[in-house]
This record gives sequence, C-alpha cells and structure tokens, in this order.
Amino acid sequence: MSGMPVLNWVHYHAETGGYDVKVLRDNHSTANPTGRRVNYRFQLDGPAAGKIFAEAVEGDVPEIAFFRTARVKIRGREVLVLRHGMAGHQGVELSGPFDDHDLVRDALTEAGDPYGLVLAGTQAYFSTPMVSAWMAYPVPGIYTGEELRDYRQWLSAESWEANTQLGGSFRSPNIEDYYATPYDLGYERIVKFDHDFIGREALENLPAEARRTRRTLVWNRDDVLRVLGSQFGEGPRYKALDFPVAYYSFNHFDEVRAATGGMAGVSCHTGYINNQGDVLSLAMLGQEHAQLGAELALTWGEPGGGSRKPQVERHEQTQIRATVAPAPYAGSVQRMKRAAVGGKA
Repeated sequence: MSGMPVLNWVHYHAETGGYDVKVLRDNHSTANPTGRRVNYRFQLDGPAAGKIFAEAVEGDVPEIAFFRTARVKIRGREVLVLRHGMAGHQGVELSGPFDDHDLVRDALTEAGDPYGLVLAGTQAYFSTPMVSAWMAYPVPGIYTGEELRDYRQWLSAESWEANTQLGGSFRSPNIEDYYATPYDLGYERIVKFDHDFIGREALENLPAEARRTRRTLVWNRDDVLRVLGSQFGEGPRYKALDFPVAYYSFNHFDEVRAATGGMAGVSCHTGYINNQGDVLSLAMLGQEHAQLGAELALTWGEPGGGSRKPQVERHEQTQIRATVAPAPYAGSVQRMKRAAVGGKA
C-alpha cells in the first residue's frame, strides 16, 4: 500500500522489466467504482488509540516499533498491523481481507466507544500532516527527461499523474520548480550513499546551500480572522479557508517571502489544528529563512482572481504573516509518533 505514483512506477517496471510476476491492483475507493477492494484498510489514531487497539486485540498485544508490522487476531480474524500514527499518537494502520471489513470495524468501534471514538473520513485523514509534518504526495519527478518518456507514454490519461492539480499562489512555467528532494521533505536522516539508487548522483552533487528545510508556519491569528471575515459583505473577498483542511489542490504551493521581499520558499499543506487553536502550514524553506521564530509572509490565494479549477471560487490574493516553527510543531508529537505500541505492561 502506497501513494499512486509509487504504485504506478512499480506496475510499469513489473510489466516492462521482463519479470515473472503478476500485478493485482487494489486501488483506493475513489479509483475503484466497484465499491469493493481486495483488502480493507483502517487508520486508528488519537490520544486513546493505543488503549482501543489493546482492547480490540485478542490475547497479548505484541510490541510494535514505529513503522514495523505485526499480525494480531481481532474477532477471530487475522489482521496486519502497521505502527503508523498519522496524528502523532500511538496510532496504527490495520488491514486484511475485504470480507472481514465489517467485522473488524465493528470490533474497533465497540472497543473505542467508551473513549469517544468516532468514524472519520478522508478530510480528517489529510488534516494529520499539519500535526505529523508528513509532506504528503510530493510532485513526482517524472514530467521531464528523455529517459522517462516511455514511462510517461505508459501512464494512462486516467492516472494520478495525469490528473493531479497544481494550485496556490506560487506559479512557475518550469515543472521542475515543483519537484522536491528528500531534504526538502524532512527525510535527510534516511539519505545514505552506501548503495545505488535512482537520483543518487544528483543528490550527491546537490550543494548544501541548495537544500531546503522542512518547517511549520504558524499563521498570524489576526490575518486568519481577516480572511474569515472577508467571506461576509461586499469584499474584498479572499480565498476561503476550509476547516480542518485548507489546501485545495494536490499539489498545493503558496509563495513564502522574507521581510525583504525575496523568496523564502513555498508552503504546501495548510489546516486548522484544534489542539493548539491555530492554522498551520508545512513549508519547504531556504536554509537562510528557516530559523525558528523568523517572521515571514505567504501569499494566500491564486493570481488573476483564481483558476479554472471548479472548487476554487473567485477571490483576491492577500498576505498572511507567519512565524517559523519546528516540524512536527509539537515535540511531544515526535516522541509519541516514534514510541512503540503494545507489549506487556
């Protein structure tokens, strides 16, 4: 299970690489009109996720380290568990045969009822990046380069890569300006040059000063209230802020500028965090602008009054003041996210 660009890349090589392998796609529900998948997948998260998981599991609960898996029994059915934690708590991702979907879901909801567990959907899922600092779905670097022409031609007109959208105030005629490196996404700790991989030479030759830094931007509350208030009356009316998820495209890029007016980077994911009562966004900033506590400004809204995207209403651009903060925003989130789940007390 992974993002569609990764699945398409693996599928392409399975078909064209001369491998003795069969591909069975289990696309997500919005790309699967049958309403039935090979496997179900649930995300269980929140402050009580660890306790709910322990009560739903039969027998002893195995200790599962961050991003490791284990198999457990729930209502007599085998369930694959990934220690995930999308919202920064002791969360898990659970999957298994689709025939077990209702049985396992009922067991989870019954175990979670005393803790106030509620069923939530995609919007809640994609509000979690602001907490966990997960830079979801970066623009895949496949739109340029002659060596990737065959792959682009293999992709269908219905593919994720053909239908993803660019949105926000940042505009460039060069698609490569939207690409990202592992450093930009906060993955510098896993970049190792002790093995071969696609892009190794480019990363090895990337100057340190060209590496952007992942940061959280805390939006100025007065500016947020000004945007919200603009929705009433004759205007000017700024781009509406939806709660809890305010970014309105995959992929979303807003300009971020320093006090001098120079480009500081781009803001990519925006949303409201109830725990802190703030609007936050995740940004990729030049190192000289990434100091914690620095004051920056981002441009909210699209140029020219908006785009042709049907979900974008006509609006005017405005400036939002923002303060640079760590990513994840709260240190407790990082600690909880990486703590093991389960095990004997």
